[in-house]
Amino acid sequence: MLTPQGRKEQSHDALRRAREKGAEVLPLPIIGERFEFRLTTATGETVDSESYRGKVLLIDGWATWCTPCMQKMPGLKELYDKLHRQGFEIIGVNFDNKPSRGRAAIEKLELKWTHVLVPADDETRELFDEASSFMPLPRLVLIGRDGNVAAVCSPGELEEEVTKLVKRPLATQPAPASP
Repeated sequence: MLTPQGRKEQSHDALRRAREKGAEVLPLPIIGERFEFRLTTATGETVDSESYRGKVLLIDGWATWCTPCMQKMPGLKELYDKLHRQGFEIIGVNFDNKPSRGRAAIEKLELKWTHVLVPADDETRELFDEASSFMPLPRLVLIGRDGNVAAVCSPGELEEEVTKLVKRPLATQPAPASP
């Protein structure tokens, strides 16, 4: 069992190794700290944390083989439709071993938000997990309008947490944590 400091060190080491390999991974989500990333979407576009500043962002780690992940999708779609115009965005991070499964689910469920497909190779998946601790799924990380991690929550807490953040203007969001 790693201590919180040991977990941070493992994450930093995995981020360094991922950069050396040219792999895109998410950082470890630590409440109150900046969440900076750059990823390639399922459609080949690049998204980064800076483009979401001023919005409430959910990073949704999911897979088709994860029953709770799939059970939360109808409610997540409703939440997105309800709050998107108020600045709520989602990036779905799909962990299916076959990208075609993730793509098929995105299309079948008509998931309108941005999606990233985690590469299928074992080395990148291991780096992704070491860097971000997104396993086990589902993993729901909320980023406030200020770009800091606001919550890591369960599907049952999600709507309440998102609603609180969406209603809170940027000026009242907590100040960024100092390095």
